[in-house]
Amino acid sequence: MNKNQLVNFITFSILESKRVEDRLCRKEIYSYLTQLNKKQLKAITSEFIL
Repeated sequence: MNKNQLVNFITFSILESKRVEDRLCRKEIYSYLTQLNKKQLKAITSEFIL
């Protein structure tokens, strides 16, 4: 997975929540995640996959 795919995966995983306020945060989540480096993103995805 490249960095962009990781960011999208995390963003959409968070957005699977049905809470409207979570979905409204999509741009903020995406902009935060794009500032992380690939190592940090992998650490986050490993939490989701557990």
